[in-house]
Amino acid sequence: MLMYALHMVFEAPFDFTASDFPLIRKWWCLILMENFAIERKHAAVDVQEPKAQEDSEIGDKEPQMVKDLRTAVGWLRNNCHSFRGFVQEPSYLDLEKEDQEEALLELDRAEGKDALELAKEPFMFRFQFQQDMEVFLLKCHDERHLRINSKSMEVQFMLFIFLLRVIVFKFVPV
Repeated sequence: MLMYALHMVFEAPFDFTASDFPLIRKWWCLILMENFAIERKHAAVDVQEPKAQEDSEIGDKEPQMVKDLRTAVGWLRNNCHSFRGFVQEPSYLDLEKEDQEEALLELDRAEGKDALELAKEPFMFRFQFQQDMEVFLLKCHDERHLRINSKSMEVQFMLFIFLLRVIVFKFVPV
């Protein structure tokens, strides 16, 4: 239920499955620890390494933007200890091959600001805190010249936490 609320606040598609629940539970625990000031080493979730290209021929045809995305994800995973809050990696890397191709086509076809913003969503890094996003952009965009997209969700996240507390306290019997 919490993931549905989160996706509704972020206006994101419901792209999680039952197999994602262990990682989701771990993420929620980290969020709760952070918001209730429980001691911890860092708020990053241990995630799997990016999927290796099965065919080197496919890797050669991969657009530069996707190569940059994979490089940025690698940097993010190696430096997750540097971030204060949660960072959501782009959903593009978890999509099936056909869906990845469709996402790239939508990005190429996008006309207008709103359509372009919507088409960038699968390629977007989402940061809980603005400071974390600034560090990431400095290291990946400014220093490594990677073409990446990012968004700070600090305001929306705080609104989400507020709504979550309202929902929990409303439905929990006293």
